[in-house]
Amino acid sequence: MPLPYADADITQLQRDADDNLLTYGTAFHPEIITSTDGINVQTASGHRMMDVSGFKLRKPSGVQR
Repeated sequence: MPLPYADADITQLQRDADDNLLTYGTAFHPEIITSTDGINVQTASGHRMMDVSGFKLRKPSGVQR
């Protein structure tokens, strides 16, 4: 199964996020999360990291991984 956003323009995704999402408190991690696997998340650029934020970085349930 191909990863979501595999063919997306990452620069455009980031620009759209910066233009349309609200921010509050401290700065957000600049990359867009495109999939999750347990406590790990993967960004649009392919970077994989552990979500130690108490699952605040994960996508809402019902969104296909």
